[in-house]
Order: sequence, then structure tokens, then C-alpha cells
Amino acid sequence: MKKITKLLAIATVVAMIPFTAFSMDVISDNEMEQITGQSGVTIVFAGNASQGALSIDVGLRGLAWGDTDGTGGDTDAGYFTMNGYNSTNGQPMTTTLSIKIAHLSTMTLDVGTTGTAALQVDSTDVVPTNTSFLRLGVPDLTLEVNMADEGKLVLADNSSGTNGKELGTLSLTDLSVGLTFPENSALYIYAH
Repeated sequence: MKKITKLLAIATVVAMIPFTAFSMDVISDNEMEQITGQSGVTIVFAGNASQGALSIDVGLRGLAWGDTDGTGGDTDAGYFTMNGYNSTNGQPMTTTLSIKIAHLSTMTLDVGTTGTAALQVDSTDVVPTNTSFLRLGVPDLTLEVNMADEGKLVLADNSSGTNGKELGTLSLTDLSVGLTFPENSALYIYAH
């Protein structure tokens, strides 16, 4: 009898729930016109003003390519190496690459479709007509490269190049690398 009482109590509670609460009302065109929204996504890189929001640093002092079994038969391993040096004092020097994204810079992501006219940037067609595309607005960033002035090319029996014979020197002078995105620059991606 207790089970039946519990079932009746549950049925009564369920019957008391107004099922109109679960229905959906039709929205008129006038009501739809009043609804606004924002499309696209904005990503903000936040860190601090002095150090920026994101920093990627890469350093390389030497490069080696080797063949561990030599030429086969009775030859040993051999390596071709290139190590960076300062041409003024002859000391080892690391080549570095640094990419920094500025504090509070933004990256935007928008999706659109062109109509009967192609999307133009600076009077040049960037996205063809009737094409869906992705627009990626790039954040403010700085790229710095510090290259070793000399690379010594060595043939040796180990990957460090010690006890090897110098094949030559590769010199890089006044190398300058820059990466700039003018204001409102963006990357457009679409399938073809």
C-alpha cells in the first residue's frame, strides 16, 4: 500500500506542473527586429605592459648532420657541423629568435560569405565572389633575430665538431629581419 501511495503522490506532483512552461512561443518579425547580437570572436592577449602578453624565444648555437654508420664497410661515423661564433672575439655565439605579442593586443576571428562582388583589400580581390571565408585579424607583435656573425662549417667524427677539419666559414653581416603587420592587417582563409 505504501508503494501505491508514493506513486500517487509522484503522479499528483507531476500533474501539478504546468506543461505550458515547456512550450515555445512564436516570435513575430517585429520582435525579431529588436534582437541584436555580435558576430565573430575577439581574443585579447593580456599580460603586462613591460613584458607583453606572450613571448616565444628560440636559441640555436650549432647544427649537425651525421651518418652514424659512415659509408659502410670499415668507415666510422661522420658529421657535418655548423657552429655560430662572434667574428670579433671568436667566442661561441647563439642565434636567437624572439617573438613577442604586445599586452592587450587583440586577435579577431570572423566568418563571412561574399556576395556577387569579391572582397577587396586595397583595390585587390582577396576573396572571390560567392565564397565563405575566415578572416583572422592579427595581434600586435614584434619579431627580433640576433644571428651569429659566423658559422664555422666542420667535418668531424662527432656532432659537436671537435677534433674536426674546418671546411669553411659562412659569414652573415648586417642581417636584418623584420615582421610588421600594418594597422587592420588580416589573414583571409577560404576553400577553393
